[in-house]
This record gives sequence, C-alpha cells and structure tokens, in this order.
Amino acid sequence: MNDRIVCLIPAKGASKRIPKKNIIDLAGKPLILYTIEAAIESRMFDAIYVSTEDEEVERISKIDKIKIHRREEKLAVDPATIEDVALNFIYDLEKKGEKYEILCLLLPTSPLRTSDDIKNAFALFFKTKADFLISVTELETPSFKTLKEENGILVPIFKDLFFKKRSELPKSYRNNGAVMISKISELKKQRTLFGQSLVGYKMPEERSVDIDNYIDLSLANILIKEKNNHKEI
Repeated sequence: MNDRIVCLIPAKGASKRIPKKNIIDLAGKPLILYTIEAAIESRMFDAIYVSTEDEEVERISKIDKIKIHRREEKLAVDPATIEDVALNFIYDLEKKGEKYEILCLLLPTSPLRTSDDIKNAFALFFKTKADFLISVTELETPSFKTLKEENGILVPIFKDLFFKKRSELPKSYRNNGAVMISKISELKKQRTLFGQSLVGYKMPEERSVDIDNYIDLSLANILIKEKNNHKEI
C-alpha cells in the first residue's frame, strides 16, 4: 500500500454548549490530547495536522509530530461544515506541494477512541476497497422506533416498521465521530464524507462517547477513570 495518508484533527476554539470544548480538562488533561495521542500511537499517518483558528488550541496541540493548519475564521463558525474544513485543508496542502491520497478525520470530541480503533478502521477500509468509512455504534433503540411531532401529535416516522418487534428489525447505527476516512479524489468529487461506497467500522458504546454537552463530558470522565483504575490493578 503506497497511498500517502494525512490525518486531520479539526479543533476550533469557538464552541457553543461548552466554551473552549476542544481543550477543556478531561480527567487531568486537555480533551484534544486524547485524540492526538491516539493518532500518533496508531503509526498510520504520513502527517498529522490540527486545524484551528484559536491560539490556545494551537499552543496546546503544538507537540512533537503534530503540525498546525491555521484555518480561516469563517471556517470556525456556522454555517461552515466539516466538509468545508476538510476540503479547505486539502487544497491548502496542495498549494504548498503536499500531496496525499487518503484523508482521515479524527474529531477531538471522541476521546475514548483508541489507536487500535484507528488501525482496525483502516484495515476494514483497505479490505473493502471502499471510498469512504465512518465509525459507528449500534443504536440501543432502533431508528425505526422513532417518532415525530405533527400538529402537536406524535406519529411514527417509519409507520410500516414501528410496531414490529426489535428482533424483526434490521440493526441501525449512528455516526459516532471517532474515525472518518476518505479517498481524497472522491471527497473532492462528492464533497461529502458520507459519499457512495461508504462502510461502517463498528465500535462499542463505551468507546463511542461524542462530547457535545456537560453530561457527555461527565460520562467520559467516569469511563476514563474506570479504565485507568483497571490499568493500575
């Protein structure tokens, strides 16, 4: 396998629900460092970049083997998407003469993802010869059991499947944000991380916490402390 692989860790300074979320303390160290350490430990990448507009995020991330991509302020606020950030990053690298075939995005809000998750996700990506991969976790309540509100009344979204037993329904998954892999040529064409020829790398719930609010942060803190305690035994 001769493809050059670049890792992008997008970490804006601006965040709504948790101020400075990407560098908030989690079990004794800044949140982003969990992702940086997993990326380095995986040994999968020709280069690892943190993309940010924030000087404090840059300072914390500027460690050995990590490069910084200074993104424009407009790409750190709505309505900018993760695809906008990824494509801007790729085009900036190409202007500097850096050429890669595969992009891997690791969101810093997934601190429980391990280096083995990264390696195993790549193994699946290459085995299936897919163009895109996202990490997923199975939904405890299948999406086919969900409801929506219409004129103040709750109605099933999937009327034909809602009343079936769980055992009769296909499994459904959510994107957990831990690992996203794309062939750069296809990312440019399709301009999405969820394009055609998409496969899912399945992860357990305990490694799929995606920190969006303080409850998620508290849960991640508990899980990390439990993991550390087991290491010490």
